[in-house]
Amino acid sequence: MLTIPNLVAEVASNHTGDPNVARLYIDILAAAGVPFVKFQSWNANAIPDGHQLAWLKSRELSLESFAELVAYGQERGVEILTTVYDQETVPKLVEIGLKRVKIASTYTDKTGLLDSVFAHDWQVQVATGMSRPQDVQAVAERMREGDVLYHCVSIYPTPLQKANLKRVETLRDLVPQGVHVGLSNHGEGLLAMQVAAERLGVDWVETHVNHNPLVRKPHEVAPSDLSVLVHGWEPADRDPDLIWALLGNGDLEPRAGEEQTKELFDGVMGRG
Repeated sequence: MLTIPNLVAEVASNHTGDPNVARLYIDILAAAGVPFVKFQSWNANAIPDGHQLAWLKSRELSLESFAELVAYGQERGVEILTTVYDQETVPKLVEIGLKRVKIASTYTDKTGLLDSVFAHDWQVQVATGMSRPQDVQAVAERMREGDVLYHCVSIYPTPLQKANLKRVETLRDLVPQGVHVGLSNHGEGLLAMQVAAERLGVDWVETHVNHNPLVRKPHEVAPSDLSVLVHGWEPADRDPDLIWALLGNGDLEPRAGEEQTKELFDGVMGRG
């Protein structure tokens, strides 16, 4: 039986800014046995006017609410972490007592934020989607023992032929000893995550979740489906052509389609 011991369920903005919905996610994911639940911490007031400010404000969790979620997660046996987008929020997350924090894809070139995050003694997780090879290499060198560098393709959902799972091996050659290389999954279903564990020994995986089937996007997984990854599955005999398509060539170049995602993301978050 194979398992993914360090499974991170990414709630993103699916709590719709409601702390009670965020608690519901913690309850559901705790019941599925998921050890880590991740939210996102942005400061809408720091986003330039003209961007999707109203939407960001409607999905923003206050730091007070987030601190309460961290405490609630402890009660439920789930560790809470977050993605941070600005330097000003970093010390406030330190005060809350987070053990882990994530840098989002396309922020691998944001040196001020990276400096602020790496200045603290917590596990840093970095996703590499949409990133230039030189930025991936630079951030890989900054990683410390116990940190996590995620292979990631920022296409939602990621087609099988663009998954490029062999990049995990390329990233392992770049990071210092003791750094974990994981997968931030945007593919449909569980397949890419299972193959990454079976073929590449990946033991840190992040994937998006949505408990509401009426609005669940193709790259989002039902929380109950994650039980398989937590409690174990028997590796299957898989189609060699399918495996070949998933593994790719392992290079660091962004996949076709990621540039459009980057433009959209930068526009929403005020980086465009």
